Amino acid sequence: MDGTQGLRNLAPKSKLADLYKNQGDAMKDIQSYEKNLRGAWKNRKGK
Repeated sequence: MDGTQGLRNLAPKSKLADLYKNQGDAMKDIQSYEKNLRGAWKNRKGK
């Protein structure tokens, strides 16, 4: 049995894992975006 068989069995699960990972990345992107917005707002208020 070669490795591809095992990979094929894992495909649905890995798809789910990718989905969660992408969702996590999106959340991080949103958080950093909000941080940047807040920073810009603070800088604007400071002037």
